[in-house]
Amino acid sequence: LPKFNIYDHDKEITIQVIYLKSIDYSQYRNGLKYFCKYLFEYVFDNMNIDSILEFNIEQSSFQLIPCLLTKFGDIDWNRMEIIYNRKVKKIQDYNELNDTELYCAYHHENKQYFVNISDNSLIKRASDLWDMKKKSEDIKTYADYFEHLVPNIHINRNTFLATMKGIRKPKINYLKQTVINPKDEANDPSKKPIYFPIEVLHYAPLNQYDFELIYKLPTILIRISQLYRIERLRKLFADNIQSYSLIDVDQMPTVSFNDFLKTNENLSFLPLIPLTYDNLLLCNTTLQPSPDILFQAITRRSTDENLDMENLEILGDCFLKLIVSMSLYHRYPLAGAGALTVEKAKQISNSNLYRITVQKKLKAYLNVMKISFRGEEANWLPPGYIIKKTEQNQINNELGSKRYEYQKVKRKAFADMMEAFMGAFLISTNYMVAIQFMKWLGLDVIPFDENKEIMKVPPIHCSYVQNEESNRIVEK
Repeated sequence: LPKFNIYDHDKEITIQVIYLKSIDYSQYRNGLKYFCKYLFEYVFDNMNIDSILEFNIEQSSFQLIPCLLTKFGDIDWNRMEIIYNRKVKKIQDYNELNDTELYCAYHHENKQYFVNISDNSLIKRASDLWDMKKKSEDIKTYADYFEHLVPNIHINRNTFLATMKGIRKPKINYLKQTVINPKDEANDPSKKPIYFPIEVLHYAPLNQYDFELIYKLPTILIRISQLYRIERLRKLFADNIQSYSLIDVDQMPTVSFNDFLKTNENLSFLPLIPLTYDNLLLCNTTLQPSPDILFQAITRRSTDENLDMENLEILGDCFLKLIVSMSLYHRYPLAGAGALTVEKAKQISNSNLYRITVQKKLKAYLNVMKISFRGEEANWLPPGYIIKKTEQNQINNELGSKRYEYQKVKRKAFADMMEAFMGAFLISTNYMVAIQFMKWLGLDVIPFDENKEIMKVPPIHCSYVQNEESNRIVEK
């Protein structure tokens, strides 16, 4: 796969997929399974794992299991064990607290994360007077408040309180850059210190370093699966068009997942040659569509990506009409305008383009849905997971499992994708390669005669129309 970018708030991060070595999966199956389940059932909350999904690597369609590696490229079992042993691990002593960790409070149901503040000027004891708004006869100290708040807990009044500050709800979507509103930043209540007794704290699922790393995992997995499909598509086109040799991904620029037509600096002119059929069968070039532009060609605006197929679709639609019209005129130079128009309409119709999509098995490449990781609208299936069998009986329930398995789209969207492919070839190759692609689709774009030779260019002016020629088109 080519290198690709994901996006944090203020920077882009380049990801590269590298082959290291093979392992005996059966030897490591249980450890990898446990780590994967820890991540997607405990670290990443609210993914509907309990209600809809279950781990079953053998039946999963996404068998890409995460693990951590040592600097020598071996599975880092020690670090992975330390991580999943953090599950609801209690804080035993005030001196355990450090600024690189993340913490949770037992009584916070929303899994709010906190970091320690090492500032001696802010230190308070559990026996200090409670100075917040909520007061009563029974609540005089911090210890009183937390004993009242958390059932069955005893607070040691001779210890220091942990001085914490909250952090924002973890970001999980790094597919594109987002901007933080300065007003939200200024009004962020997490900047104020919060005090907790040690007895109500436990370690968060990850420390700060692992938090920064692992929370990018869902985005990386999504981009890997998308690029895998694009590479299959790239190979499919190259193998069938046979006008160019597939460029190795190492020679390709980093995939940015941004609008190719807005960001490509080489598009000051179209890479087009004179539009004639003379060199069509001899066409051999290094020009070919990149992963970036192919991803744009399959992506609808509804995905909420930084790009969509619409402009490529317009280009492809215009080029399709031009090339089909030229081919028909070459083949039937004496036919009337009405007969030619009818035949052209058959070729360029949405129903014909949809038929081609089905025939060439390209339907599965269309990218329609916006990725949602959490909540009622969640539609991303983590690696190793399947839909529970009990849920499969509710396949017509759109709030159940259907959103994990299907994309809802009209047939015209597939025709739009075909036109976007044509636009992608036109903008990134030349006329000849684009025409060869359209020929592979089965469109009538090259005027061959009965001997598979390209027909001669007809005269521009035809003085009469032979009924026999018009009838040939109508019968066809």
